[in-house]
Amino acid sequence: MKNYGLQVKEIPIIFRGSMKERITRERLLDVDVTCHYAGDLRSYIADIPGTIGDHDAISVEIDGTVYENIKKWEYAGQIYYGANFEGAYPSYKQYPIMVRQKRANDIEIWTEKDIKRLAIWLYDTPYEANRVLFRCDLTGNGQINHFRARFACGENGTLHLRPYVILNGNIRVDLCNFAAGGDQYIAGDNEDIGFDCFVPVETHAVAYVEAENVGEYPSIVDAAMTVQYEDFIESESIVGYEGVNLRRGRR
Repeated sequence: MKNYGLQVKEIPIIFRGSMKERITRERLLDVDVTCHYAGDLRSYIADIPGTIGDHDAISVEIDGTVYENIKKWEYAGQIYYGANFEGAYPSYKQYPIMVRQKRANDIEIWTEKDIKRLAIWLYDTPYEANRVLFRCDLTGNGQINHFRARFACGENGTLHLRPYVILNGNIRVDLCNFAAGGDQYIAGDNEDIGFDCFVPVETHAVAYVEAENVGEYPSIVDAAMTVQYEDFIESESIVGYEGVNLRRGRR
């Protein structure tokens, strides 16, 4: 006698991998500055360790205050960053500084006031989080019914996770919703965080965990989704045998 039924298989998908610490900006120049008055407060610095003129924008730190995304512009064949240039004189409309690229490794700094210390960076935010996207193709029909993530001791909320699924038709479904105005990620410190969910999936859907490390130290992603696949199977009973052999498969 053969009995056909629906077998349910729960299979965990493991998302595990290491992540580097956040990415810091590349510092091109970090020097003590003495500005000399020559119509405007300016200082000439030669032999800087890098060429800034190849970049569309830089960041400048003046006595501990950072001015982000200072755009590049050109006038009379020379490259400038910062304040607009009108005629022969700089006007400090946007930033209290202007940088002129004189030669590949020489710059001139114009400022409204005497400054003691200056740093020039390639443009970026003060730091950029390290981001890794983990993915796994789903191989059948079923549903995702659980998500779990383990956060290491001392992580202190610096590892951010966002689990979601891309369904057929390029439809994104997040495994959880975040409250408006709150953190838009899952994070923790020395704890396991898990929750049940119900996301129907079909073959060729793709499961993702977007991971972001905003900390100063490397981190480990240790997360899992449980997928409940559905599959038709056959059970078989054998005459003369005490008991029933279940789920032996079709013969």
